[in-house]
Amino acid sequence: MENHISVFQPIHSLLDIFFFIFPEPIFEQIREWTDVYAYLQPVKAVKVNNRDGNVSRKIRLIPCSKINVGATTRTENENCKYKITLGFIIAWTGVIILHGAISASSKSIRQY
Repeated sequence: MENHISVFQPIHSLLDIFFFIFPEPIFEQIREWTDVYAYLQPVKAVKVNNRDGNVSRKIRLIPCSKINVGATTRTENENCKYKITLGFIIAWTGVIILHGAISASSKSIRQY
């Protein structure tokens, strides 16, 4: 008898399909990037112009070096730091997919 590995595995639930399309290492990478984006990446606040060329009241945070004057993080003024977990990222992705499926099916043709 030949020893071979089957490429196809039996599917028992929608969760198996979900993790086939989105492997777990993808969610781990998103969790790491989110943590860096929110808590570790240095940014500085700059004023931007609106469409009319006037200085807007909004401030945009752009990435910079830690040695730049005014460098901070996006959440430096927050009172607490949230732990970003793998389960949260997986649940959030599921909610986005579900919302897209429900929203797309509830619109009538005339709304497009």
